[in-house]
Amino acid sequence: MKKYHFTSPESVLVAFKDLSYVEAAQKLGSELNPIMYHTNKASYILQTSLLCFLLEDGMPKTFEGLVSLPGVGPKIGDIVMFDGLGEVTGIPVDSHLARILVSLEWAEDGSDEEIAHSAMSWMPRECWGVVNECFAGLGQLLNDDQWKLRVKQELLDVPEDELWMLEPIKALLAVYKL
Repeated sequence: MKKYHFTSPESVLVAFKDLSYVEAAQKLGSELNPIMYHTNKASYILQTSLLCFLLEDGMPKTFEGLVSLPGVGPKIGDIVMFDGLGEVTGIPVDSHLARILVSLEWAEDGSDEEIAHSAMSWMPRECWGVVNECFAGLGQLLNDDQWKLRVKQELLDVPEDELWMLEPIKALLAVYKL
């Protein structure tokens, strides 16, 4: 199985230049197979790459332009704006971050967009871009059974007089049933 490293819309198109659109979507979809909705995502990647290649200015440089592309929603738009263009436009909320923000009572429950707006209403803007990086990976780890066992063991080793330090993450741990 070949691993791809796409750095531009052109690099996507070059990787599949000898294939029809359907063949390219199937091949890319098989590479993305561990990801949910991999077939749709493969098609979106190909469509968006072609659009960006054909656009006079290339990839859109605004949040609104990005989310107008096939398969690009607010979360991906915010991530591209922050990581790719260095501009903070919002908090990129996924299911892990949504669960964490709500469990810590940092946001009211709702759709991912509603949770993002709730958190942005009080959180300093300079934190918006990194909050996903900090917590989304943690949420993914907390869903891993082997990691859960390690955390439980580590918690058993915390001295009684230091248990107060765990209070801020108690709600987070409860959400993931640790």
